[in-house]
Amino acid sequence: MPCGYLAFFRHRGALYAHLEPIHGGLVFALIVLGAGCVVFGVLPGTVIGLAAAPAASALLHRQLYATGVLGGNAPLPPLTVHFDYAEPANLLVALGSVAVGAALAVLYLRIPEPAPIRWLRAVHAGSVNDYAGFVAVGMVGCAVVLML
Repeated sequence: MPCGYLAFFRHRGALYAHLEPIHGGLVFALIVLGAGCVVFGVLPGTVIGLAAAPAASALLHRQLYATGVLGGNAPLPPLTVHFDYAEPANLLVALGSVAVGAALAVLYLRIPEPAPIRWLRAVHAGSVNDYAGFVAVGMVGCAVVLML
């Protein structure tokens, strides 16, 4: 949430009058995505058990998966994935992430807006296509970094 605020809702000197108002479809999509994030965070066992574990099992047992696809049927062994919110290591990672995020938010609000953010705001037209483009560029950037 702080990232969204810092990137899009930070106080600006210029008005937003030149931008088109937010459409209902975009608001609905953001509400559904936000609700999905909350549900996946609150009920991770459901998501892991129904989607992530079977997909991981298919990746880990490639030969059985290929046999099933080519032959018509091959049961994949179930994969168990364990996650516990109360585990000390998980709590430390979560608290550390929140602390670093809050510190960066405070720091960012106290400095002038950086040039790359001003540039992004200048090219942003308010269209959902802008977000798709930003995601595509970000994913390509991540892929390039991971290939190094």
